[in-house]
Amino acid sequence: MVEAAFVIPILFLFIFALIDIGLWVFETSQASSAARDGARAGIVLKLNGTTGAAKTANETTIRNAVVARLADNRITDPVKDIKITCFTSATSDTPVACDAVASGSGRLRVTVTWKRPFLTFVGGIFGGADRTVTGKATMVMVGKPTAG
Repeated sequence: MVEAAFVIPILFLFIFALIDIGLWVFETSQASSAARDGARAGIVLKLNGTTGAAKTANETTIRNAVVARLADNRITDPVKDIKITCFTSATSDTPVACDAVASGSGRLRVTVTWKRPFLTFVGGIFGGADRTVTGKATMVMVGKPTAG
């Protein structure tokens, strides 16, 4: 009886930790997949030279692809939670306006972020204050295929 009193709380602590870590990994995988779907939707769009309504429509298309990938309402504010960044080349890490990047040479990065609650008290103990789930995907912008 005394041994069970020592072992059972440790066993439950271990099980709760596995549940929280498993959910964290699952949500990170979902964020990466959603970012990849958004980037895939964005690389075929004509981003070069788009301004105003066309630029907003392109960004909305990318954000809609991300939100469609996620089954529940994890993204509360698509403009804030889904970041769209463009780069001029594969070697550049300096963000530029997407309308200045030519198809075939630039990269499009979609970053998806949301805060997740811990399922058990163990996540708060070991997970700390950072409850942010982040997924990133970077792809080369190719533009729409042309009929050949």
